[in-house]
Amino acid sequence: MAIDFNLRNLFHDFNHSKFTVYSCLLLFTIILGFRLDSDIQLSFWMVFLPLWLWKLLALIGGIVGTVIWVRNPSLRDSATDFNAMIYSVIVHCFLFAFEILICQKLQSPDSMLWVTAFIPIVTISLLCIIICVWGFRHDRSIDLELILAVNSVELVFIGLKLDGIIRWVWSVIFIPLWVVMCVLSIVVIYYIIWSALFIRTADLVSQQRRSYMVLAVTALALLVPMLAFEILLVRRLEGINNLSYLIIFFPLYLALTTLIITSFGQRGGNPWWFGIRQDFCAFLLDLCPCLREYGNVSYKTGVGRGSSAEDGVGVALQRSAAAPQQSTARQSRGSGSTRTISPPLAIDSPD
Repeated sequence: MAIDFNLRNLFHDFNHSKFTVYSCLLLFTIILGFRLDSDIQLSFWMVFLPLWLWKLLALIGGIVGTVIWVRNPSLRDSATDFNAMIYSVIVHCFLFAFEILICQKLQSPDSMLWVTAFIPIVTISLLCIIICVWGFRHDRSIDLELILAVNSVELVFIGLKLDGIIRWVWSVIFIPLWVVMCVLSIVVIYYIIWSALFIRTADLVSQQRRSYMVLAVTALALLVPMLAFEILLVRRLEGINNLSYLIIFFPLYLALTTLIITSFGQRGGNPWWFGIRQDFCAFLLDLCPCLREYGNVSYKTGVGRGSSAEDGVGVALQRSAAAPQQSTARQSRGSGSTRTISPPLAIDSPD
């Protein structure tokens, strides 16, 4: 089976925003795992640097986009994208405040209560419900806001549990998260059944079948590692096992790696970030024209042996059939004859 690999389509569907977010989260969780296992002795201010880099890029991109919006009224074709960027900047500011308070609490445990540190993220998770309603009405991508909105109750429970206000076991504390994962499991099962039915449909081309298969495999590759990570984390917090945090975080690493890979096939992103007003890859190619040479590469891999052998036999037979024809033509030109010569029968493939 031949696989067509086209770099132009790959970069055209690249979502730079999700790639940045998932990469920063992966780097942060790796450093956090080493820090919790005491393999490295960094301060938590250094551990959170990847997350702050993500927030800094979002803040700078929002400021630049706002300045260009104000100075160029002619570019205001639609306010939906700009409003979505403003809402996203507000969410990132609250997350940035939450991360600062968490670092302060981890470095100085007696500085504040956990409930106080959780105030920014609980507040923005409630506001994200309104943002999600707006996003659904305007057909906007609201992945981060949706995650915060559905986990608002879970965040409240975690803050109360860390302060000892409620003394439930961690498996009970995670009940809101279990409910969310159950809903996601039903959705993933639906996707798998739906993809299996469409794959067996004769009316679809091979590319459509491949897209449905990739969708089902991706959903399964995200759900299973996330469930494994949450179960291992709960058992570690309850003292049932003494696994290292790197082992507990390993399923999460797999899920984040899958998300990074899928960011190359999720076209989207707000064009008002940094005020580029066009697709990120088009902007990058205009900025560095030398990259166009590599962006137009396309090749096929995975051709089977049978097809290669059959193609080779066909080419050889065509050449052998064409050889007498060329020889006869040369003889006719040498003798000066005007007699019409019928070509021999060309054999394209063996019987």
